[in-house]
Order: sequence, then structure tokens, then C-alpha cells
Amino acid sequence: MHIENTKNKYSDQAASLLHQMRLDEKISMLSGDALFAMSGNERLGLPSYPTSDGPHGVKLITFGEKTIRGNVTCFPTATALANSFNRTLVQDMGALLADEAQKEGTGVCLAPAVNIKRHPLCGRNFEYYSEDPYVAAELGAAAVNGIQSGGVPACVKHFAVNNQEYRRQTVNAVVDERTMREIYLRVFENIVRQAAPVTMMCSYNKVNGTFMSENTALLTKILRDEWGYQGMVMSDWGAVHDRIQGVRAGLDLEMPGGMHLYDEALKEAVENGELTEEDIDTCVSRIIECILFIKENKKPKGEIDHRTHHELAVKMAEECMVLLKNDEFVIDIDGMISRRKVLPLEKNADICVIGDLADKFIYQGGGSSKVLNMSADMPLECLAEYAHGGHITYVRGYDSTNEAVNEQILKEAVETAGQHHGPLIVFMGLGYGAESEEYDRENMLLPENQTALLRELRKVNDQIIVVLIGGSPVDMAWDRYCDAVLYASLAGEGAGKALSEILFGDVCPSGKLAETFPLCLENTPAFLHYPGKNNEAVYAEGLYVGYRYYDKKRIPIKYSFGYGLSYTQFAYGNLNVSPKEIKETDTVTVSCDVTNIGTVAGKEIVQLYISDPVSTVDKPVKELKGFEKIELMPGETGTVQFILSRDAFSYYEERIQDWYVESGEYRIMIGTSVNDIQVEESIYIQANSFIPDKYTRKTLIGELKSDPPAYQYVQNIIKNMPAALLPGYDHPIGPMGMNKYRQRDSMEIGALATGSGSNKPYLSEEQVSELLNRINSCTLDPRS
Repeated sequence: MHIENTKNKYSDQAASLLHQMRLDEKISMLSGDALFAMSGNERLGLPSYPTSDGPHGVKLITFGEKTIRGNVTCFPTATALANSFNRTLVQDMGALLADEAQKEGTGVCLAPAVNIKRHPLCGRNFEYYSEDPYVAAELGAAAVNGIQSGGVPACVKHFAVNNQEYRRQTVNAVVDERTMREIYLRVFENIVRQAAPVTMMCSYNKVNGTFMSENTALLTKILRDEWGYQGMVMSDWGAVHDRIQGVRAGLDLEMPGGMHLYDEALKEAVENGELTEEDIDTCVSRIIECILFIKENKKPKGEIDHRTHHELAVKMAEECMVLLKNDEFVIDIDGMISRRKVLPLEKNADICVIGDLADKFIYQGGGSSKVLNMSADMPLECLAEYAHGGHITYVRGYDSTNEAVNEQILKEAVETAGQHHGPLIVFMGLGYGAESEEYDRENMLLPENQTALLRELRKVNDQIIVVLIGGSPVDMAWDRYCDAVLYASLAGEGAGKALSEILFGDVCPSGKLAETFPLCLENTPAFLHYPGKNNEAVYAEGLYVGYRYYDKKRIPIKYSFGYGLSYTQFAYGNLNVSPKEIKETDTVTVSCDVTNIGTVAGKEIVQLYISDPVSTVDKPVKELKGFEKIELMPGETGTVQFILSRDAFSYYEERIQDWYVESGEYRIMIGTSVNDIQVEESIYIQANSFIPDKYTRKTLIGELKSDPPAYQYVQNIIKNMPAALLPGYDHPIGPMGMNKYRQRDSMEIGALATGSGSNKPYLSEEQVSELLNRINSCTLDPRS
């Protein structure tokens, strides 16, 4: 569907300013003014505004060797925020980013990053939300709305199909159209439609052979003509290869700036007719519109209310952490045996904390998004505060800068643990620099010195709690040696306090995984194809990214998408789907009651999945199409409601190059995770259109089985077909023991008129044509 581009509120003013500019002034604006600044035009009152990373905090500018550390806040990373499944939380963070950007003088916030987590080893996964495009789009749109509500343009990145750091500057991502549309572009499309970002950043890589900075098909035909995007597109830093082709393709601003390497070449291209001045004007006008947005909404620099922002960062971190495991243990007091969960901890418990990462706590990843915040809550200090009088013992356990086992450090930790009769809290995770822009991880394993420590600790203690730190899945074969696992993710500067609140029960954990934790690297969908070879990454797994793959292949996983434990329990019931039969242009309302049947207040993430069990095309078993987070007191029942439109039931049909809904029955499923569906109901949808020439003479009769009405129609036509007309039946040695029904299924439709070896056609050519017209038309009711 193509959308007519309309003027935005700054179009006329931009056109007027553009009319006053010389060609050299226009060309000068097509590249930045400095490393992190756009170019303006002082003569016409267009300032040069700085840009700033990043997705989870305002990145301050570095001057030479001196780093400016500011009074800014490091909020939870996108990988952590996604586990909250809380749109409001993400939008609130976006508003805080805008507030800090305004007070630091930033013009454009280079956020959010919304690429799909195709593979767990991508070094930049911590900056991204999810393996699922619906989650990434919903939270990405919330971030854009939050940032731009504060008068700062958001820059959605990295467009498009940018899912690895290995050879990220030049790798060619090879992906079929349906996969690209449904998985990798769907995120950006929905954000454009829901949030209208002022700017967008194109990625370094090639897509199907063309660099994104020169990709007319994606930057203009799809992004602008089809989706109706009106904003400015800037390059990633150093992603431009051919600036002239970039202008043609729709790349407005080249970054970084300061050198103006292509100014002369662009001027010559206009003079010799390679480009027209209108081509230049189109790009410059969008840059001017962005500057006018910033200028109109600019606020004076000021002091950041760091205390308030830090408290909000803590609240965000509380909802981001996921309780993955919480086993029971036996309590024997005066001969009375009872059982209780390991977590939450007793308020006055004596705690032994083990692990170098408890002291050298990591709460964000490396690279351009790294926030230079003033301070952060450290776990050891926070745990001591929340122990309420209990004694805290700390021992290092391992060296987080060296993966080898240090026998002396290990021995000290085990001896200390052996003398301690209460629970152990062991901090484990990926060390400093393991997750970063520019490079991918080498494997999914935690350092050997950490897993060796855990094995030894199990020999001396039966209450071991692991706090797992990191921004992407790890191999968790080691969790057999512990009783509880709290996945702290990379939850920003408030993470130390938040995890302490959860461990001691002041906060009920409510996060759920926005990506699957596989059993091992070899089980992952893209294992055989990642990161590619010969500078080419083939997306051979197609649609089957994350849970879609494990679900379809029935491959066991460690922890499923959408999974997370709580200190309370929830019951689902009273699912209502209305109406139960609709046209594809209608909407359907789905509601479900959720009751807190536990003893403490808690928040539940209700997930809605849709399955198309009789689809005529290959589809995942089910796909997430809705989620809501609800807070309930003990005994309280709340109702969660979803409104589903055509988008929830459509797939991208390459034959018509558009989104398409099939007629038929769909299953609406609501559950606590992708692998724990609680209630479900059917709905029937009547499509308004059909795919012409879906079936041809080369279609096998058996291939129609996925389209029951068409298959039944053909069966009715051929039900009296003599067995002697089947291929091979009149073989010189007689019938060969073949099943005639399976033989029919293996015939091409066209063979009904040619005989397919029997030389005895059953139908005429005209009858075959009529049969094809009938099964290709929408006149066949799928319920017949």
C-alpha cells in the first residue's frame, strides 16, 4: 500500500529558506558540521545542532583525550527495558532522555536502536529490544514518542537488516522479500506509522547487494513512497561510499561532518547533469525541516535533576529483571520440616556475596552508547542496606578480567562459603568489554572460572542464588548447581538497588524474557549461517527467528520467550472474543480476566498470540500480536483487552507484493509465555481479496491440501477418475502396488489434460482451465 506524502508543518518555511540559498550553501548542508553536529546556515538563522548517542542515556562529547563526565543518567539498556514489556515505562524513559538532551544542548537523540536480535552473539544486542518485531516496534514507537514529546528529534536506527557487528561496515545481508518485510522491516514500518520519527539512520551494511546509503528501493520506494515517511535520513558514521548515488537514493545527511569530502563532487554532478538541483533541494529541505523542529522546541540549558532521574532509573530497573529460577528448599526447625522458596530472602538473613562482578558491577555495554554518568548503585552497598541488620560477607571468587581459574581465589571463596550457614548470592555474567559495538561475542559460554566456582560452591551450600549479568543469552547448563537465578540484564545505574529490592522481597519481580534462551549455541536458528562468509550473510533461516524457530522445530530451549517467574501467582479465565466471524477490514475485541491468586501484589505480562492452523503458506506456529502489563493486589481480578485489526492476521505475499489475509479459521491464544498458553478461542475471517493465479498447471494436486476448499473441489472433480488413467498403472508388467490416492496427489493439475504418461487424459484443456479459474478465485468458501 502506497501512501501519499503530505507536507509537514515546516515544509513551507523550509521551502522559503531553500529558495534563498546558493547551490554551494545547499551542498554544504548535506554533510555534518563536526564529528557529532549537523550543518546549519548562519546567514539564514539555521543553527548547527549537535547529535548525541544514545539509546539509554545522553552521551556527552569527547574532546581529544579528555572525556567529559556529566550529570546525566544511565537508564536501563534496551535489552533490559524490553523485558519489562511496559510501553509506558519506555515512553517515560524517552521523555527523560529528551529532558537531559535539552539541558545538555543536544539537538538530535540518536535513539532508539530497534534491530532484531537474529543471533545471540551479536555484540550490540544489548542496544536492541527483542527477537520479535512486534515487541521491538511497540517499544521503539514508545521511545520515539517519549523523546519527541520533549521537543528533541528521535533518530531510529539502524535501517535496515543490520544484525551483526562482524564486518558490519561492508557485509551483504541476503534476505528474501517476505522475511525482510515480516521480520526486519516490520519494526521500522510500524514505528514510522505510529510515531513519525523526525530522523532515521541508515546502516552500514549492504542489503541484497546494495549499500544502505545508496539503496533507492529501501530509502525511497519503501520508506518514503510506501510508508509515507517524511523525516530526514542520516548515515551511520562513515557509512557513505557513493555520495552522488546516496542523494539519488534518498540519503539526506552524511555523517560524521567537518570534512565536506564530497562537496566538489556533488557540485560537479549538478553541473554535468548527473544530479539536478532539485535532487539536492529534496535532501536539503528535509534537513532544514529537522533543524526547524529543533529550533522551535529548543529549551535553555540547565541543571539536570539527577536525584529524581536516578530514582526513576531504579523504578525502571525493577521491572526489567527476570526471575528465571526459584526452587524450594527444606527447612528443619525443632524436628518440624517445611518447604519454602529460596527467594525472597529473609529480611535479617546473613548473606555471603561471592563474585568479582558484585564489586566490578556492569550495568551497560560498550561502544557509542556507553553513558558517562556520574554514579551508580553498587550491589554490595545496596545489599547491606536491604539486609536490615543481617551480616554481609563478601569474597571475590574469581577474577573478572581473566577467565582462567585462579586456584587461590577459588579456594578462599569455597572456604568462606563452607563456614557460612545462610544463602549465597553469586554474581555471574559476561565481563567488561564482552558486549560492545564493533565486534561480536565468540560463544555463549560464561568464563570457566565462574562456572568452576559455582560447581565447587554447590558442594558446601544448598541455597545458592545466582545474579546473572549481561545483555544477551548465555549457555546456562550450570544452573543445575544453583537454586535461584535472577537475570539482572544490563539495567542501568539503578540496577544495584533494584536487584537488592527484588532479592529481599521489597519488589515482586515482573520482568519476562523478550528473547529466547536456547540450550546451546548449536541449537540457534542461524547457527549454520552466522556471521556468514565471503563478506555475505545469508538469512537462510527466513522467518524462523527466535521463538518462531524453536516452536516450529519443537526444539527444547532453556527459557522461553515471554517467560518469567513471580513471587505471586496468576490465574487466567473468561476469554471473550467478539465477534467470532469478521471480514478482514473489521476489528475484533479480545478480553481476558486475570486474577492474582497469590499472597503478594504483583504485575503480570499478558501475551496474545495468533495461530493460523490451516494456512496455505508456510507460517510460524504462532506469533505475538499483543501484550499488556497489569498490576493486581492479592485476590484482585483485572480484565485485559486487546483490539486486533487486519495487521494482526496478515502476512506479506510476494506474489502481489503486499500484505494479505487468507480466509479461514485463526486461533487466538493468551498465555504467560509462548510455551504456556492458558486460554484460546477460534475466530473466522473472510478475506476481501484473493491471489490471482495462485495455482498453475504445474501445481501438484497434493499441494492443495493446505487449502482444503480447493483440494476438496479438485477431489470432487476426479473422484471417478479410473485408476487406469493414473501414471504407471498401465505399465507392461501391470499395476505396481501403488496407492492410487497418493498417485493422484503426486500428479500435476495439468496432467489431467495431458495424461502424464498414460496418454489417456481425463479432462479437456478447457476443463483444466476452468478448474484452475475456480480454485484460484474467491468463490470457493473455505468452510465448504
